[in-house]
Amino acid sequence: LDLVHEATHNKKASRANLDMQLPITALLPTHYIADLNERTRWYLALSRADNPAALAQQVARLQKTYGTLPEEAENLVKLLELQHVAANAHLTAIASQAITPPGKPKHERLLITGKNLPEILHKLGDLGPWVVRGSTLTLDIPKITIELVEELTRALSSLSPLPG
Repeated sequence: LDLVHEATHNKKASRANLDMQLPITALLPTHYIADLNERTRWYLALSRADNPAALAQQVARLQKTYGTLPEEAENLVKLLELQHVAANAHLTAIASQAITPPGKPKHERLLITGKNLPEILHKLGDLGPWVVRGSTLTLDIPKITIELVEELTRALSSLSPLPG
């Protein structure tokens, strides 16, 4: 249904083309919306928002109905916001892998794949020492956090959308 919805609305940047896999708990918990059908309806409403402004409107409706978002739901909204700006930046993947550098505790590697890496690297440079591997940027960090997601969203939202 989402693909049909997307095709009929002719979006420039498609979130369907973005593979995002980050180790962050993001959901509408049962203690927030107990009814499965209602939860599903809200997942669809949030995921179908065409842009960050439409997402904010859905979140406002959700909060008006159910109250303040719990942390897991806030995380869901922040990941959806990141999806929007990443798609506009023509990224194709944002993922992580667990790594263990020699002599250090377990770390995670953030991997960002897409077009226009020089401009993206310029915007993300303050996050740490990135490594370019083909069409992928990698950054080794202690842990992927929701604060990192927020920083990525801020940095990527300052990019001008690429044509087509």
